[in-house]
Amino acid sequence: MRMNRNFFIRLAFAVHRVADALEDQEQMKLEIKDSANAILTDLLLFSEKDVVSREKKKQLGAQIPRKIDVLLSHLNRAKQKGGVNPANF
Repeated sequence: MRMNRNFFIRLAFAVHRVADALEDQEQMKLEIKDSANAILTDLLLFSEKDVVSREKKKQLGAQIPRKIDVLLSHLNRAKQKGGVNPANF
């Protein structure tokens, strides 16, 4: 599958849907959504031609994996607390 801006947007929406399924965990929902939004922003900037400088792309390339790790940490916490169908993970 080719990764492009539509793929990134759909992936972020999927993360939002998982977060929305968390019951009585408003702070965790917010952390997950904020994390997904930050990653989406960076991926969109990184994937577009001539939008940011080469140096900025280099910075984004280093930041994105760290932000994904943070998101995965949030999702793992949510999974451990239950309240979401494990198939969503």
